[in-house]
Amino acid sequence: MNRISYTFAALLLLTSGAMAACPPETGGTTAAEIQANQARVVCLQNELAAETRLKQLEFDVQSNQRQLQDLQLQQRLQAIPKFVPPVIYVPPVVQPVL
Repeated sequence: MNRISYTFAALLLLTSGAMAACPPETGGTTAAEIQANQARVVCLQNELAAETRLKQLEFDVQSNQRQLQDLQLQQRLQAIPKFVPPVIYVPPVVQPVL
């Protein structure tokens, strides 16, 4: 389980460094300003897509960790010896003859 956590941490560091800050919004209606805003929107979409992928990976890692814990618990429960109740001898009841 630690291996998964280390892998996730390494993945987080790699992807967070790759995310670049998008340029600020520019006001105006000139062609250059519109093009700059379009580039900003594309940058924001790329960051959102990267963050979504990261969140999905986090979810998958957590899901795998829960499945692993469930399997380990199931194995531990199966390893517990089954309880066998002791056999109690009940002598037969003798009916008196009339």
